[in-house]
Amino acid sequence: MNVLLLINNAPHYINFLKSVGDCLKENNHKVVYACESHWPEVKYEASLEKEIKYYFTEFNKYEPKMNISNLNKKTNLRKYYYSCYDRKFNFGNLSNQDKNIDEIITNLLHFFNHIIIQEKIDLILYENVSNSFAYVAYELANKNNIKYFGLIAGRIPNRFEIWEDEYGNIKEREKHFNYLLEEKTTNKDKDLENAVKKYLEIFTTKEIKPDYMKNNPTSMHMNYFLYYIKKINIMIKLFEYYSGYAGEVKNAYQSRHPLKSSVNSVLRHFKRSFKIKVIKKMYDESKIYEDNYFIFPMHFQPESSTSVNAMYYDNQYEAIKNIVFSLPIGTYLYIKDHPNGIGFQSIEFYRKLKKLPHVKYIDPAMNTKELIKNSKGVITLTSTMGYEALLLEKPVITLGKVFYNYHPYCYNVSSYSEIYDSVIKVLYNNHEKFKDYNLKFLYVYFQDTYEGRVFKEDTEIKKICDYIIERVNNKRYI
Repeated sequence: MNVLLLINNAPHYINFLKSVGDCLKENNHKVVYACESHWPEVKYEASLEKEIKYYFTEFNKYEPKMNISNLNKKTNLRKYYYSCYDRKFNFGNLSNQDKNIDEIITNLLHFFNHIIIQEKIDLILYENVSNSFAYVAYELANKNNIKYFGLIAGRIPNRFEIWEDEYGNIKEREKHFNYLLEEKTTNKDKDLENAVKKYLEIFTTKEIKPDYMKNNPTSMHMNYFLYYIKKINIMIKLFEYYSGYAGEVKNAYQSRHPLKSSVNSVLRHFKRSFKIKVIKKMYDESKIYEDNYFIFPMHFQPESSTSVNAMYYDNQYEAIKNIVFSLPIGTYLYIKDHPNGIGFQSIEFYRKLKKLPHVKYIDPAMNTKELIKNSKGVITLTSTMGYEALLLEKPVITLGKVFYNYHPYCYNVSSYSEIYDSVIKVLYNNHEKFKDYNLKFLYVYFQDTYEGRVFKEDTEIKKICDYIIERVNNKRYI
């Protein structure tokens, strides 16, 4: 099997993926690396010197060019760049280069097409589709009928997922879920059923955090001293990068200005530390729990959960405003900030929120499960709180594409105009089958996840590789 690993500036991903690549090679698989630039190698001290690798910064070397006219008629190619644009916009790193996105996307298509054909690639491996580098690779995987595996931390601790599409294997999981509903299968795994029941029982009584929420570096309680110390080390690495690869910087579209990005990141966090003190004074504390209310969990931005999975709703103020004016009279909307995202929005953003009618901006440290249990339900883009609400037997309305959309008590809308009708369904429909639905929903979810932690230092790499190879050879669905 010929495997292509994608390398860009995502924190420490190169170290994890290089270990996976080494493990795959030990199992006699050919491994190729597609790199956005040399910056990740320098920044994270992970040399690919002895590997088969291609750099996008040298894309002009790769011939022949592919004809993209038919692809352009069938697919919205420009949307592939949106996640990168959104990230640069939020971090203040936009440049004139970002006005030439057609050229970047076209060159990415040429780049990956060349590698896939030249190296006879069978599998592309990275995280979930989260940025333009991955999006184009995913599109060409589909075009060439090869597999794209996106590794992502699961919502269940010490489990990870392998996504084969943009949004979390929704169609395949829904098909399996419907089999269970119709009782078309008799080969259910009893051990898995017991694991599901145990997890659901623990979940409803104790706090269970997904792995990606543990020790998150952007927590509102982050250690700024350690953060600034790490940035000093990055500045040293930048000197090494500029000394060795100054000629490639102009073609490094994701990491073209690493010095500017580092400075802007420091300033962003510095401003955030002061904004949090102001924002804390804005919390509504009066008559919490006494209202008829829905919860809107705000998202950390920029992230693929909004820029890919909810691209058309990622202006969170506009989303909240449209939800507020789609609720029945006598109903409130509680806004709960993401614990790792508070303070990144402007003060004006929060002031505008406070001016909206029947909105309460609540302390993000409030107990999430108690808030959900006392609510009418959750309205969200793609938040994990929607998943939590379903398990706590509260209906959910989603605006984006998320892995739990196929749950029968999750109402997915395709436009703001549909929110009111969905709210009425939540308020007045009978949701009496929650227990049965949840057991089957979790059974499908457990069956499509694997034991282990991805993109972490304590990862059992061999186990991850075994699961990847197993997935290539055998689907786990009915």
